[in-house]
Amino acid sequence: MLNQMEHDGVIKRYAIGGAVGATFYLEPVSTLDVDVFIAFKPQQESIIVSPAPIFDYLKRFGCKMEGEYIVISGWPVQFLPASGPFLEDALDNAVEVDVEGVPARVLTAEYLAAVALQTGRAKESPCAAIHRSSGARPNKVCRDRRTSPVSR
Repeated sequence: MLNQMEHDGVIKRYAIGGAVGATFYLEPVSTLDVDVFIAFKPQQESIIVSPAPIFDYLKRFGCKMEGEYIVISGWPVQFLPASGPFLEDALDNAVEVDVEGVPARVLTAEYLAAVALQTGRAKESPCAAIHRSSGARPNKVCRDRRTSPVSR
């Protein structure tokens, strides 16, 4: 779904982050959601960026809102703006991974660690920090038992 959103021009680009992003480098950890960092597609009529086009697009595919998340293929997904030079650079340097035969982008281990430390997300930062300098490459598939939001 994320690749389709990019192809259809709903978002400019994306990369998976957070605990799900970390599973491409490490053993799986418990998480409740998928963090997807995005570059919004500029809207000509406004200087204010709105996530409404994303939610409207996904609702047409049967996705439902649950609080701050939109559920895609059973996963609560939180879209986070890649605002500022650091996160923009993180998106630019995201690596492509294979998720059940579908290409997807994930933040590098270094950016995952830095974002986790910056946001104080203790459950993510220790694992990511261990591999921050290891040069570890992403695993071939996502290790969760549910279908990935990327593959739909």
